[in-house]
Amino acid sequence: MKTDPRTRYTKSIIQQVFMELIREKPLSKITVSEICQKAEINRGTFYRYYLDVYDLAEQQEKNGLEQVDQMIRGISSGDFVSVFSEVLRFFAKDPSFFFMVASGAFSSTEENSFFQKVFVRCYQVLYEDHPQDTDRHDTRFLSFMTGGSGALVAYWLKSGMKEPPEEIAEIISGYAELIIRDGDRTTGS
Repeated sequence: MKTDPRTRYTKSIIQQVFMELIREKPLSKITVSEICQKAEINRGTFYRYYLDVYDLAEQQEKNGLEQVDQMIRGISSGDFVSVFSEVLRFFAKDPSFFFMVASGAFSSTEENSFFQKVFVRCYQVLYEDHPQDTDRHDTRFLSFMTGGSGALVAYWLKSGMKEPPEEIAEIISGYAELIIRDGDRTTGS
């Protein structure tokens, strides 16, 4: 679906203002009126594209996830470290956006967090040739790993990405391996 230049421009301004505001305060404190005033548009224009501020946030997060999906689909194969390093390099292109998403600023719930969705997609790419391996990465494991990993990635983005993406991916992979190994040892798998 192709959109005309005015629509793209207007949505871009709305999204830009939203990103400025979400850096200043929680999502629940942002109003449509405030966005419209700063974007210099009327409320009808805002409502042409979004139902409310939460819909705008959801669409922003969805757009970010679609970008990550496209990037992940472009990776032919590899291990977790190489795949997740590519994801981190992608995040580094727009660190403020992904920091906001990683820190949960766009969502009112932790359920199915952005990072959980990203991790699921990474694991799907990694294990598409070995679907039986995905059983080891159940919802509990993903929930645990995405919570800690999301916080680590958010910290990495916020602190200026001093470490290379591979180092962060190695740390996350190392923790995951420890958890899997210890889980196998305690369950007798």
